[in-house]
Amino acid sequence: MELIISQDGRFEWDRHKNELNKRDHGFYFEEILKAFDDHFFLEAYDEEHSTQDEIRWKGIASFNRHI
Repeated sequence: MELIISQDGRFEWDRHKNELNKRDHGFYFEEILKAFDDHFFLEAYDEEHSTQDEIRWKGIASFNRHI
């Protein structure tokens, strides 16, 4: 497994999963990092996709919101 680490060191992900995400959903993980700094970002535990080995979260951000 080859890890990619974000420039600020807050996030890491697998390079292969990143490519699959681009293919399946149309974006790379690094393209959505600003969502986590959104003041209106909402997140919740993702029970459906979490496992004993990996806890997952789902979130919604307001990328286009202007204040």
